[in-house]
Amino acid sequence: VGSGTSMSVPHVVGLAGLLFAQNISRDNVKVRAIIEKTADNLGALGWDKYFGCGRFNVNAALNYVPSVPTPTPACVVVSGACNCNGKCGLNETQSTCADCQ
Repeated sequence: VGSGTSMSVPHVVGLAGLLFAQNISRDNVKVRAIIEKTADNLGALGWDKYFGCGRFNVNAALNYVPSVPTPTPACVVVSGACNCNGKCGLNETQSTCADCQ
């Protein structure tokens, strides 16, 4: 029975391979971030010198869905009028704005 980094490296590489196979557009930075974000924390909260990021969690890593920020529209409809500060090119007093829909 082995332990330590000699035993953990093949397991982490296996998980990395699964993550690459799951989405071929991922690069090594994204795969590493997924493994670190989904690891089960051990010891002190967050990274520590004894456990690093923690114990990797294959199920959490393979089911990880990154949060996507909600895009901000170029203009906002306020009280039925376009209020975009001229960004959409329409008169701000018009009741509809193509960029707001």
